[in-house]
Amino acid sequence: MEFKYWLLAVVVVVAMSYVSVEGAPGTECPEGNVSFCNANETCTDNVCVCKPAYTNVSSDCVPRGNSDPCSVTPDCQSGNLGDKGACNNTTKMCHCKDGYSWKGDNCKANGYNDTCNTTPDCQLGSLGENGTCSMDTKMCHCKDGFSWEVDMCRANGYNDTCTTDTDCKSGNLGDKGACSTFKCGCKAGFSWTATECKANGYNDNCTADTDCQSGNLGDMGACSTGKCGCMKGHSWTAAMCKTNEYNDTCTADTDCQSGNLGDMGACSTGKCGCKKGHSWTAAMCKTNGVSGLTVSITLMLGVLLSKRIF
Repeated sequence: MEFKYWLLAVVVVVAMSYVSVEGAPGTECPEGNVSFCNANETCTDNVCVCKPAYTNVSSDCVPRGNSDPCSVTPDCQSGNLGDKGACNNTTKMCHCKDGYSWKGDNCKANGYNDTCNTTPDCQLGSLGENGTCSMDTKMCHCKDGFSWEVDMCRANGYNDTCTTDTDCKSGNLGDKGACSTFKCGCKAGFSWTATECKANGYNDNCTADTDCQSGNLGDMGACSTGKCGCMKGHSWTAAMCKTNEYNDTCTADTDCQSGNLGDMGACSTGKCGCKKGHSWTAAMCKTNGVSGLTVSITLMLGVLLSKRIF
């Protein structure tokens, strides 16, 4: 009796080994009839097998996903990889094609800090045409002159990080931008004012005379104690440097000899005036004549009187 039960068990096991799930991979499909197979299968050599873009998982053909084995790129374009899938020729594994990275459950266009091989790999997503691939790190980042801010590459502006002057010339700094101590600012002769670099004017910061000669001070500009002003012999008047005139501020005689005072100008108690023996008359320094005329008249009268007396 025990032998009979044992034999029956063996028969059942053997029989089950020949039973397959209907339509599952491995099911026979006589005469190549694909109707015996499931939707993701095809009939090859009278047996149901998974289509090229699908793989057998627990007797079910499912789309190939990231890191699944493959032979050619079409093998990787049926599931969540979609038309962004590709077959790595070296590893023979499915992955995202160039310009895309696997994120979460699908291939997304490369963004900031994603891996890359060439610059075009970095220009399909949020980096756009301002993206580039670093040949050193093989990572996507913003090209020179642009910085990553929140969700896009923005042109560098005042105080943005830089390494060269060219990093500072794409945004609102324009051709006036320059890189100093790894920060973007205005080049020499210009100062940042609200939204742009403007040529230095009266009282702007400076380190050299040339810093003061690009704006309204012109070639008369000069740098004194770190501030732009007019060069000696000139004063800031009506938004420009004008040659010193009568009563303008001075420190030396030469400060008063470039304008209408001419070589008769002199500096006295910090103000320009005429040098000794001259007076300011009709907008110019004239030689004093009052005392000389008085002497001449006196001499003439003396001569006439002496003639009549004698």
